[in-house]
Amino acid sequence: RLYPQMNEAINILLVDDEARNLDALEAILSSPDYRLWRAQSADDALLALLQHDFAVIVLDIRMPDINGFELAQMIKQRKKNQHIPIIFLTAKQTLDDRISGLRLGGDDYLTKPFNTGELIARVEAVLRRSHRRRARPCSLPPRRLANRPMPEPYYLTTAISYPNAAPHIGHAYEKVLADV
Repeated sequence: RLYPQMNEAINILLVDDEARNLDALEAILSSPDYRLWRAQSADDALLALLQHDFAVIVLDIRMPDINGFELAQMIKQRKKNQHIPIIFLTAKQTLDDRISGLRLGGDDYLTKPFNTGELIARVEAVLRRSHRRRARPCSLPPRRLANRPMPEPYYLTTAISYPNAAPHIGHAYEKVLADV
């Protein structure tokens, strides 16, 4: 069963070749609502996907051997994993990179440095959209960011603006953001 009941934690796979990035992501996303899994390579990620069901994947692009774009394609080729939303989280900031990531099956794309609150909001939004697509109500309540102390990892500010990426992407995200 992919989506947990209300009292079960949601599995999130974090994929980055840098341990310090995984540490930061764990600190930011740490919550009783989530069970966070770490993978420091594409091989580790693929093994985790064989052993567990995930509700979302947060994926770095710049990794040795198999990059995040290639890994995303491999994940989407496997029928059991096709539905898992992927959020690319990367230092690759060009418009071409963002468009490529979204066209390769990414559901969102956030660049480093990033704002911690925005990452949390994007994970929550992807989870809500995923639940809506499956015609199930989302059991994940929105977090109250103002009441939660935010860790200060080594990267924090700036994010991309989707409306600049392409008009049709911007329009879709304006609708999603209106629902948030």
